[in-house]
Amino acid sequence: MEIPAEALREALTNALCHRQFYNTSSSVGIAIYDDRVEIENIGHLPDELTIDTIKQSHQSYPQNPVIADVLFKTTFLENWGSGVSRMVDACKNANLPEPDYNQNATFVWVTFWRSAEQMSPQPPQVTPLNPHKLTPQPPQVNLLDNPLPPTTSKREIEKAKRLKALLSAIGSKGVNIKTLMESLQRKDRKSFLSTYITPNIEAGYIAMLFPESPNHPMQSYYLTNKGRFFLEQL
Repeated sequence: MEIPAEALREALTNALCHRQFYNTSSSVGIAIYDDRVEIENIGHLPDELTIDTIKQSHQSYPQNPVIADVLFKTTFLENWGSGVSRMVDACKNANLPEPDYNQNATFVWVTFWRSAEQMSPQPPQVTPLNPHKLTPQPPQVNLLDNPLPPTTSKREIEKAKRLKALLSAIGSKGVNIKTLMESLQRKDRKSFLSTYITPNIEAGYIAMLFPESPNHPMQSYYLTNKGRFFLEQL
């Protein structure tokens, strides 16, 4: 494999072991790009570690001790606290850069850098079309860029635009309310919560990082799977 299977397995195991499971609107994510592979989970690093110290020798601080114990007994976790160093060693042995750790208010993600030799462009594969098997497809209409049907009210148009702006501002990594209000140029926090946040949490487009504590000092908002899908359609 281009990226060692041992390193990928360890990153996935860590993501499952440390993610915040009470946030059911999100899941462990795997993203494959031209130059890297990223594995993310909702949550944060243990308080004892930072992105600068996590590659150093350290003890294990599992966020979900019961899950960690099961993974250890089933050999998915080999040694407590040794996973990151094994990932680093596996990448070095494959002549790849060390994986990088990052976190923000909502997510933790590890980046595996792909080898430049593996990224040479490939010629496109062309499959001849059989005109007898072609089925006419209806035109794709973007409701925000094209005239809307007469039955669509101005209120619905504004609501769709407001939702798109909110989801775009939150993005794939999540954001806190102060940054979110600055991005959308809003100053009235109470009005912002009632107009942008609460309705879209209830609709399932966004979710709180700390749903059990709405006023948590590190409260942030992230897109649910429904929100991500909706944003891609706009």
